[in-house]
Amino acid sequence: MQKTSTPFMISFISQMVAYAIVLIASEWLIKQVQIANPVRYAIAVIPVIPLLFALAAFLKMLQRMDEMQLRIHVEAFGISLAITGFATFTLGLLENVGIPSPGIIWVFPMMIIVWGIAAFFVSLRYQ
Repeated sequence: MQKTSTPFMISFISQMVAYAIVLIASEWLIKQVQIANPVRYAIAVIPVIPLLFALAAFLKMLQRMDEMQLRIHVEAFGISLAITGFATFTLGLLENVGIPSPGIIWVFPMMIIVWGIAAFFVSLRYQ
């Protein structure tokens, strides 16, 4: 089974560190500095920029995977899609009876976390 490449990991981790720094800075600016709404909206979405670079690094890694690694990730993505979809749908239904919503911002991180866990377990089948 092919290991994740070092250049990908360096690029991806550096983009995630940039994301964390930009996220903390943008949240601080929004809470501490009085800024007009259009500027606040722009500051709120600035953390998406490093995530786009991380996504580009990930897509480049996907293109370079062998067929087995690609199969593992496609299966893991399907599992993640199903679990995240059912979980968020169930939470949406529970909102109708007063359960507070955790917020849509948690859907993407949940999908990524479940994908990573599923990829680990799916890859065990092929070892």
